[in-house]
Amino acid sequence: MDLYEKIKELAAQKHTSIRKIEEHLGYGNGTIRRWNRNKPNYDKIQAVAKYFNVSVDLSLIHISEPTRPEPIS
Repeated sequence: MDLYEKIKELAAQKHTSIRKIEEHLGYGNGTIRRWNRNKPNYDKIQAVAKYFNVSVDLSLIHISEPTRPEPIS
């Protein structure tokens, strides 16, 4: 799932729209939609994460926690 789809999912859970989020954060119309083509800067992602009260790394952009390498036998 890309960043836009994740934000769309979070918006649905909060019973709001992408447009309302953009307005609340002061972003232009379609800004978040374009994030599936153009990577936003970290400050913008962080603002969206704060809006939804989620972490940027694990919840919003689905970066998994680091895995430990298996020991070599």
